[in-house]
Amino acid sequence: MHDPIEIAKNIYWIGVNDYETDLFEAQWPLPEGVSYNSYLIAGDKTVLIDTVKKTHLSQYVEKIRKFTGDGGTIDYLVINHMEPDHSGAIPIMKQLFPEMNIVGNKKTIDLVKEFFRLVSEAAGEMPSPARFRDPALREEARRFFELKLAWPFRSEAANRFGKYSFDGSEYAIHVIDYGALGCGPSRFDRIFLSLQSEFASRDDLRAAEEALRSRLDAVVRRYRELVD
Repeated sequence: MHDPIEIAKNIYWIGVNDYETDLFEAQWPLPEGVSYNSYLIAGDKTVLIDTVKKTHLSQYVEKIRKFTGDGGTIDYLVINHMEPDHSGAIPIMKQLFPEMNIVGNKKTIDLVKEFFRLVSEAAGEMPSPARFRDPALREEARRFFELKLAWPFRSEAANRFGKYSFDGSEYAIHVIDYGALGCGPSRFDRIFLSLQSEFASRDDLRAAEEALRSRLDAVVRRYRELVD
């Protein structure tokens, strides 16, 4: 394991190297492995920028403890991506540092908020972080957020970020034209926007809804097994 690397004053790379994963996003070979980049800012407040894939959590936490010690805390975790290689350690980090505040951009926060809102509505209560210590529940949650990696309905527009479209110094808020698809707004609208979705037909929309529904249902089923 490499020690934290100071890349600027009080800013450290604390990521980990993965020499075991064969394919990046299940498509591209990784003959020399891959790095999961995370950074720590040490100052009046201690700030993490992203986390790492959960399979490399022990190395990651060991590096963090070099700054916090056994009794210290992380004040803020800034989330830039929800893909598992950037966010896989978030549930455990929240357990280790319960006072840690999580900060994210609009499209990231919308996806997380909608996930927990829909799960809590179906389950009848808001799942506590402790429930995600269960490996099977964590796995189902991971499968949901993996949609960020290979969402088949993602817009190909290069200037599209979540529901925002940027063009030079201008930006516009993107909306899905449900009227053109011959239907009303989807209950998954905020998730679709977070995933940068674009639908060519009503059939595409229904297929996307089913993809979300099936993964959310799997999370709720496992959660009910834990509480029943």
